[in-house]
Amino acid sequence: MNWRNGIFVLFSLIFISGCQSANKIPEFISSPEDVVNKPNGIQNIERFEQFLSNMKEGKEDEVRIVHYTIEGDPILHVLEYDGEIIHSTYDTRRDKYGQGSVSQTTCSSIEEIQTGEDTEYNLEGSGNSEVNIILTVQE
Repeated sequence: MNWRNGIFVLFSLIFISGCQSANKIPEFISSPEDVVNKPNGIQNIERFEQFLSNMKEGKEDEVRIVHYTIEGDPILHVLEYDGEIIHSTYDTRRDKYGQGSVSQTTCSSIEEIQTGEDTEYNLEGSGNSEVNIILTVQE
């Protein structure tokens, strides 16, 4: 192999390794501020209630809801309220059996629906029906 071919191979390897690191999923690090939704119940629901209260008052806020699958994989749902609009980011990349994607949408409000003994919180006014349900709280 001559030196030109060697340089080509070297640059190709650098390019390929750079592309692979760009697709790497960021490590999930839990936070005490997270609202945690596990199959056996919700933890830190007070943080979600504070987010709703801040929205009603027009205060900017952000909350991360971590839904755990039965297998224990985290699905992240980040809601950012800028004082007018809710920006929703739904990240299933760490779910081994899920779609492995990130969906982003905006919406106008969060609707609270009583369904028997449960309260369901849904995004309203978003164009993405895939991530409309935020939480279902059992009373």
